[in-house]
Amino acid sequence: MDAPFQVLLKLLLILASLLLVTRAIDLSCSSVFSQHDSCYIAQHNPALVNNTSDINFIVPKSWEFSEIERATVIVTSKPIPFPTNVYNVFPNLKELELSIHLTTISTEFFEHADKLKKLEIIFNELEKIPSRVFAGAKNINEMNLYYNKINEIEDFAFDGLNQLMNLRINVNQLTKVRRFTFAGLSSLEYLQLANNQIDEIEEGALNFPKLGTLDLGENQLISLSDTLFAQVPKLRTLVAPRNKIQRLNKALDSLHNLVILDLDENPIDDLDLLKLPKLKNLNEVSLRNTGFNLDALVVTGEDINASNSKITRLDLSGCKMQSGMIFSKLKILPKLQILRVKNNSMTTMDLDAIHSGGLPNLCAIFIGENKFDGKWLEETTKSLSMRLFSDHHSDEYIMIKEYTPLE
Repeated sequence: MDAPFQVLLKLLLILASLLLVTRAIDLSCSSVFSQHDSCYIAQHNPALVNNTSDINFIVPKSWEFSEIERATVIVTSKPIPFPTNVYNVFPNLKELELSIHLTTISTEFFEHADKLKKLEIIFNELEKIPSRVFAGAKNINEMNLYYNKINEIEDFAFDGLNQLMNLRINVNQLTKVRRFTFAGLSSLEYLQLANNQIDEIEEGALNFPKLGTLDLGENQLISLSDTLFAQVPKLRTLVAPRNKIQRLNKALDSLHNLVILDLDENPIDDLDLLKLPKLKNLNEVSLRNTGFNLDALVVTGEDINASNSKITRLDLSGCKMQSGMIFSKLKILPKLQILRVKNNSMTTMDLDAIHSGGLPNLCAIFIGENKFDGKWLEETTKSLSMRLFSDHHSDEYIMIKEYTPLE
């Protein structure tokens, strides 16, 4: 083999080696942004590690990661260990997302995480959150633990996280919230617990002086205790659809700052609509497909005169109403603007009661999927100077006047 050919062959081998190395690096850190503030690690790459105990954060020394503040690790194949050296490789890391089939976590994972602001351990296999496991990450203000298999959170698991404001633990397997499950979260403003299997919340478990939004949707709650929300004085949004709630008791009485209430698809049998106007800031109420019975509600002139309700939107769809005596009773809601009564069994409605005073702000009534006679509905709305719209039967609604949000 002559010398020129040998030189060419060596050059080709060197080029091929460089291409392989480049490909390996791209798989390990597939996108380092121009601002050098993020690193996205797409998958576990055996070409860059010595054994299965090593982790993707093995990179050339020439790479500069001191300014990177966000890192994402997503593994689509076999599980890998927690990257314990992450805070050495990224000394200024503020946001970390891990989807690496984790089954456990321990305090050592967060020993040097004092600069971390946002932590996402999502789409993993976690079953338990140990006590005080996040103690080293005391400056976190947002944590997402959704889409795991968490069935137990030990007492004081989040103790020391005084700056945590947003916590999402939805889509897990929790069955109970104990008194000290969330102890120490004095700054929490948003808590997402939807899509678990929670059937019990102990007294004192919801002790959040700054909490504004609580989502308990799609759990197994049957009743709410009288003092369940006594320690969430700033709660503005309560979402709890698709549970099995039969008894509200006096749980709502202490929620004086509540603005949005969603209790859809619960078999509630003790909801008193006359109590809702006493919640002075309540603006939107959804009781779709519940056991609420407006037909049985008795409203007096004294009730109407005493009402100072701010409710502007009310959904009573699917509540099995038959009588159609609606608006003479809803005069206890003088600021009501949007009413939904779809999917009931009404054949008529007391639409004339709207013009007799008491509902001066009502703009639209959604009435689809009832049993109204079309001719009666058309003639009645026309005689009352209302407009009837229907793109499809389920979207049928009555327009009384143009909608303008109330101040």
